Amino acid sequence: MSGPAKSFGPKPPASTTKRPGTVLPSAGNAKKAYVPLSDKLVGALTNISDTIADNKDTIDTVQELGINLTRTISSLSITAVKYAKIVDNFLDTVEPILTKLPILPKNVMDLIKKIHNTANQIITTCDSSKVLAADVESGLMSGDLAKLKTKAPELQVLTKKILDILPD
Repeated sequence: MSGPAKSFGPKPPASTTKRPGTVLPSAGNAKKAYVPLSDKLVGALTNISDTIADNKDTIDTVQELGINLTRTISSLSITAVKYAKIVDNFLDTVEPILTKLPILPKNVMDLIKKIHNTANQIITTCDSSKVLAADVESGLMSGDLAKLKTKAPELQVLTKKILDILPD
């Protein structure tokens, strides 16, 4: 079975066959040349594909950096919670005793309460950051852009909470 490939179905009339640079007759107009849209689209898609290929290393590096940042945030959160819980447990025990004993000045007691409150804020914020970091890491690992887009506002809220905890 050799020979030219056969087309199926009737061949369109020559006057309507799409050929780049051809002139097609139209009602009310003299002959006009046209540029096929498909040629423009193919060119645009080729440019997009070339841009992605040219920037593949950058895109992959940013993704890998994001994955490593989420893992770092998770590790930092675990560390912060570990030490904040030590402080919180200590103050849970000591603060009521110190409050009943009038041996410490008011400003020291206020500082102890502030430290206790800050420890609680760190624990709460870090707990939510671990969940968010895991979700972002999952989105980065799977390339799920929709998931990543939904996490961006949550990340902004978390950043504000962390900044609010920082001392003046």
